[in-house]
Amino acid sequence: MTQQKTNPSIIAYRKWVADAGVSSTTGWRWIKNGWIRPINIAGRLYVTQDEIQSFQSRANNGEFAKPAAGAAAPNQNGKDSDA
Repeated sequence: MTQQKTNPSIIAYRKWVADAGVSSTTGWRWIKNGWIRPINIAGRLYVTQDEIQSFQSRANNGEFAKPAAGAAAPNQNGKDSDA
């Protein structure tokens, strides 16, 4: 019997999303927005270590951050609403 070698430079996309602590819906949005680019091998999605590192670096640099909105948004007139 031959033993298959696993390539540690790729990880199953579902496992990576679960390890990242986000839902599959969030993972799907990341793909849709082009934030993460999985590879398709025999109908299954995988992510390379290089892609994971690139994603983490971009996230740490605030590339995916949205401006604050609603109650968290800075007051436009410069005054506190509580005052």
